[in-house]
Amino acid sequence: MARIDVKQHLLDNVAYYLLILLAAWGLKYHYSRAGAEELAWVLVPTAGLVELIGGIQFAYEAHTGFISRECRIIIAPACAGVNFLIIAFCMAAFSELHAFARHRAKLVWLCSGLLSAYLLTIIANAIRILISIYSHQINLQTGWLTAARVHRLEGIVIYFFF
Repeated sequence: MARIDVKQHLLDNVAYYLLILLAAWGLKYHYSRAGAEELAWVLVPTAGLVELIGGIQFAYEAHTGFISRECRIIIAPACAGVNFLIIAFCMAAFSELHAFARHRAKLVWLCSGLLSAYLLTIIANAIRILISIYSHQINLQTGWLTAARVHRLEGIVIYFFF
């Protein structure tokens, strides 16, 4: 088994690790201050996929997000899934970056990791929203299991699965 030189490994990858952390921080900073308009890059495709899969019509409302009056749901900035996107990107980026020797391959890995995390976020959010709509319709709440807790548990389970 080959012995890994930790110091050399860190020197070879420190710029990429800093780039990953900077991207994660930048996304988190943007998300913490963004409204529906600034998060259109994730809300628009999410609402579109929910419409496509669920047949539910949404209308865009400025400063709010996407609203389905029929289902009484809003796809708001809190539903954007940017925290999930950050975690998915960091997991992909940090998990295999060390496996690439060439700088070009590392950059391709980071870009493909970001794109994959973005697409996974759209899919996971659409599924989470659809499940939330249907579970609200069948009224799963009882006792301490309020509608808010059901919604939170759905999000935890779905994001964990993805």
